[in-house]
Amino acid sequence: HDVIKSISDPRFKVIYKKNGGQASAFNKGVEAANGDFIAFLDADDLWYPTKLEKTLNTFRKSSYIAIQHRLEFIDAESKVIGGAHHGVTIGSFNILKAYFREGHTNYFCATSGLVCESSVLETIFPLDESWKICADVLLTRPLPLFGKIYTLPDILGGYRIHKNNGWMHSEMQEDVLANSEAYVDIANMWLQRMESKRKIVFNKSTIVRRLRRKEYGRYNPHRYYLQLMILYQTLPRKLISLKRRYSE
Repeated sequence: HDVIKSISDPRFKVIYKKNGGQASAFNKGVEAANGDFIAFLDADDLWYPTKLEKTLNTFRKSSYIAIQHRLEFIDAESKVIGGAHHGVTIGSFNILKAYFREGHTNYFCATSGLVCESSVLETIFPLDESWKICADVLLTRPLPLFGKIYTLPDILGGYRIHKNNGWMHSEMQEDVLANSEAYVDIANMWLQRMESKRKIVFNKSTIVRRLRRKEYGRYNPHRYYLQLMILYQTLPRKLISLKRRYSE
């Protein structure tokens, strides 16, 4: 609070509100914004110095409605402790087509790596404020329905890992399959709202393959859910294979 009060730059507008969760904060910020683009930054994350320059330069050269970039994991002292978003496709990629082809919607970086045209957000907002965490899902999943999205190859920010992370310590991060299916439901809700006759059919096997390739990084090194999920999905097939081998 003292740091914010010490900033005298007239370009900064400070908005105070009671903590109502992530969606509530998004709604308040987007409502107050008056620029052509809106960039998101979660409370404990970092933008690196060239982030805005590189994203805005890409907007100027293209017709993208949103640009995202990868983040790296940092600790409480901002020391880099790992990479993130290894499974996100770099460059221009038709995410909407991939929704239908692959049967999932997991093509996005974290909130702090996202910059959007404000005109598109006017259609998507306000968000459901019952989402106290993970509200970026409500924002990102409908985006491909409105235009093209570009993923920069650069790591332009830090995703901070510490003992008070809301997402890291939530039960939601422990079930990748259930979350992925819920995210598909959000995209389908928007397809229905836009009177599309198409529907995304959730493909569980695609998520399992990505888990095996370790495209979903662990936010908490003390949890082993993803490894157990991979073992759970793989073991029955190995047992069947062994049974066939010894019965022949």
